[in-house]
Amino acid sequence: MKPKVTVPEVEDAGQSLPAADAGLLSSYADGYQVSAFARPSVAALVQMGAVRGNSASRLNPGAAISRAEMAVILHRVLTR
Repeated sequence: MKPKVTVPEVEDAGQSLPAADAGLLSSYADGYQVSAFARPSVAALVQMGAVRGNSASRLNPGAAISRAEMAVILHRVLTR
């Protein structure tokens, strides 16, 4: 394993989830930056509480996330 390797984007996390209303993303300052194809899946992650954004109400959809951050998202998905 390579613990310091990052996952490209948070958008990848929700691709196998049922779609949710993409309007949920409007509560984040950068929600409009989530790629169109990923909006329903990212909205599903937000709706279930797996993705919460940061303290500045940002999702940072274009930023890389660490394996630790991805592990937290997966844990939240699997324990809901």
